[in-house]
Amino acid sequence: MKDVFLVNYRHSASKPMKSISQLPEEDAYKMAAQLYKNYPDRAHRRFGPDFKFYYPYRLKVEKPRESRLVSRPSFVAGPNL
Repeated sequence: MKDVFLVNYRHSASKPMKSISQLPEEDAYKMAAQLYKNYPDRAHRRFGPDFKFYYPYRLKVEKPRESRLVSRPSFVAGPNL
């Protein structure tokens, strides 16, 4: 497993993925309420009634993961693929 690299591909014109847990708590709750109001079918309950459980869980899960991630330059396909 030490030779496995996860690559996040995105088109150069797209915005990078973000997590609601990167926001300050007050802003995260406002964003969740807005998402649930505007997109109730897509936001599921995690941004509505369950957000008070979902947000602390995301903080707990993402903090250790962020400390293990290594930032690397953009991936360029080469002959070794």
